[in-house]
Amino acid sequence: MLDECFSQQLLKENGKDLKLLFIVEHAGTRLRFGNLFNKYFSEVKTISYAGYAIDKFKEEYFDLIITDLKLTDVDVVKLCYDIKRIAPKKHIIVILIKKMQIF
Repeated sequence: MLDECFSQQLLKENGKDLKLLFIVEHAGTRLRFGNLFNKYFSEVKTISYAGYAIDKFKEEYFDLIITDLKLTDVDVVKLCYDIKRIAPKKHIIVILIKKMQIF
């Protein structure tokens, strides 16, 4: 519990300067996680169609990208590869969102 509180405090202190691109297909998940991420990051853009992610990434600067592992419209490995070709030092977090719950 202490580690979790410490991590949340660090994220609150440091995340406010970061812009996040969040890619997930399910509307309810986008809304819930979007609201959660808005507490920690200066700006959160959510995308439902991963095919738009590269275009959005080219249009705007994002410090961090979080994407669902299971996307139907694009191979996540290819998506990560394409982003890394544009910005080799960009951080991408890939998680299996479908099994996660937030309260």
